[in-house]
Amino acid sequence: MKKVVFTFIINGYDTLKDPTIVTPGWDYLCYSDEGLSSDVWQSVRSNGLPVGVTCPKRRASLLKIEHHKTLAEGYDLCITLDGSMRINVNLDDFLAEFWTSGTDMAIARHPHRNCVYDEGLEVVKQTLDDPQVVHDQLRRYEAAGYPRNQGLYGTRMMVKEMHSQRLRRACDRWSLEYRAGSRRDQLSLNYALWQEERATADPLRLQAFDFNEVYRVRKLFEIHRHLGTNRWQ
Repeated sequence: MKKVVFTFIINGYDTLKDPTIVTPGWDYLCYSDEGLSSDVWQSVRSNGLPVGVTCPKRRASLLKIEHHKTLAEGYDLCITLDGSMRINVNLDDFLAEFWTSGTDMAIARHPHRNCVYDEGLEVVKQTLDDPQVVHDQLRRYEAAGYPRNQGLYGTRMMVKEMHSQRLRRACDRWSLEYRAGSRRDQLSLNYALWQEERATADPLRLQAFDFNEVYRVRKLFEIHRHLGTNRWQ
């Protein structure tokens, strides 16, 4: 099996963090708009990808959302990792504990909220995006009949099965929703998954893990503040 972990640092928003543990048999790729040096990560120029997107935050998010368009063919499994994270675990050991064969994607449950509508209000409260954009997005979801308390995921790190057509369809739908709404990518994920589940008889096989256990207690993937800010998100 050919495996890759890739991160993305656009417009100097984060510093590239070498893993404390490097797992043999994995490729480590960092997509950026400038050459970054590392003893572990292979630097890949983003070259303006995704095409037509200028906002650095959106460019970074779309690189991970559209994993099947970002990565070259030939990989069987990928881990997407935000640039604010450091790897402190053997990736094969992590998969053995948190990944089940036949899964399309593994992702963390949000540690504080279980509802996209509540998350949207928090985004506005913390001034993480334009309130008008967020409120318009939530009103659109409400008009479509999207229920409250349908779950919420944290997208800092995701494990993705590269050959899954179910996942490609879901991520294409997520990309469309993301482009139409807030630059906070987790606001559009659960709605996109809900839409996809309603549209197909073959829904996504998703595996959720505990955010606090993986990120805060065991720090298998360690969260750092973004460069030049006090923000963790």
